[in-house]
Amino acid sequence: MRFFRSLHSLPGAACMLKPRCTAPLATIAKPITASQYQFENSAGAPIPTVLHPATPVFTTSVSKTPASELKFERRDRLWTTPYVQAFLRSFESGDPVGLLELDRTVFGQNQRADIIARALYYEWSWLQAGTESTKARGQVRTSKRKAAPQKGRGRARIGFPRSPHHHKGYDAHGPRPHDKSTSIQKGVYDLAVRCALSTKFSQDQLTIVDSLSHTLDSSTPLLESLSKLGLENKSVYFLYGNTDDLAMKSFINAADSVKIPKSTNIFAPQVEKKLYVAAARNVSIMPMMENEHLVLDKAAVEYLEKMYHTD
Repeated sequence: MRFFRSLHSLPGAACMLKPRCTAPLATIAKPITASQYQFENSAGAPIPTVLHPATPVFTTSVSKTPASELKFERRDRLWTTPYVQAFLRSFESGDPVGLLELDRTVFGQNQRADIIARALYYEWSWLQAGTESTKARGQVRTSKRKAAPQKGRGRARIGFPRSPHHHKGYDAHGPRPHDKSTSIQKGVYDLAVRCALSTKFSQDQLTIVDSLSHTLDSSTPLLESLSKLGLENKSVYFLYGNTDDLAMKSFINAADSVKIPKSTNIFAPQVEKKLYVAAARNVSIMPMMENEHLVLDKAAVEYLEKMYHTD
């Protein structure tokens, strides 16, 4: 993980850059360089960042240029760099404090919906109890007495009164208690983690903070921090890189006391759902896909890059 480099592949850059050049986008013959821009926080104070002066920035203060209008060549160095970039924000104030260069093999992987689906089915199978059961032939209650005469009734003969086609009969091939868990190759699951992280990054649903520090068990400071980060009333999945779980106990207790609407759809059941907090070493695909936003601290980014980096 590196700090303060060139600005490219940066989500949310349109709302964080204040240009000194006020020329409309249509009148600009070539991309504006990073030396014509400066970073400012919400209070208007400059943010100390170091950008390469030749870095092209395809954005204005009004709107972000659609990717379809950008003229890139695949041989451009911006496409061959091993890093993608994101803002590092303060968890208390929500203001950006710098830039992070993220490993492209972890946060810039091509999206593979089929790989993510395999990992989701793998995790879902481990949650199945597998306790459903039906009675076999030797388990149904019945009498050994012949149910009806063999001949003379003018109807079909009856052999066993609890056959599957009879009322209260046994199930011929019914479910039995069994283990429903499936297996998956470690390389495939690691690829699914990289694809899930890259999906959150590409959809601008990834927020990186300096530290998930919270000293009080009350949820009020946590709600204030979420509001400053723009994550108020949204489902969030937190991943921390601190190996000491006791140090994160107060943050976990505060997150457990926060309840938010599960869905904004008025026709959907308004079930309250808590915020999810987990260690980066226990990263899971299912909560990452179920929740709208993913919040990582700097230590979690370092751990994920160390565990899931590929050459």
